Amino acid sequence: MFFRASTAPEVLHMCLWNLTIVAVYHLVIFAICIKLPQASFREHKRRYQIKKFERSGKFYRQTLKIEKWKAHVPQFTGKNGFSKAHMPDRISVEYLNAFIAETCRAEWTHETQSLSVVFVFLFNPPGWGLGFAAVILLINLPCTAIQRYNRFRLQALRKRLLSAGALLPCAASV
Repeated sequence: MFFRASTAPEVLHMCLWNLTIVAVYHLVIFAICIKLPQASFREHKRRYQIKKFERSGKFYRQTLKIEKWKAHVPQFTGKNGFSKAHMPDRISVEYLNAFIAETCRAEWTHETQSLSVVFVFLFNPPGWGLGFAAVILLINLPCTAIQRYNRFRLQALRKRLLSAGALLPCAASV
């Protein structure tokens, strides 16, 4: 534990250092994510597979009520990223494959950024560490849930597209 928090200046100092450490960690993970090859984010890898508790996405709809709040979570779209605001008029299998890979990349990023909770536990008094960890998780876990939920929906859409054998009009917003 590096920080003490008994006076207002110490609390401010601790908060600023935590913000700096976590921000730098997040930026490093983001930079690594951008540099990793697309092959690192294949949907068939075990970490991206549907888990039993997710029940093909029902967990996100029924338990987390994701459809009520996901539109309010800010989204970052990189230079070549995917945004539902810029979806093509017709959706192809290739487009869906690329979008699905992007959800894997974003999920990896947010899960890895969540690991910064280790630093806040190590450097802070227990109560403060728990508080900082809660903030980090409240920022990253909803983003991870959105990526997983979207991927399951995109995979179902791709399956429908492959069965239909044609391009689908872009009516379903992910």
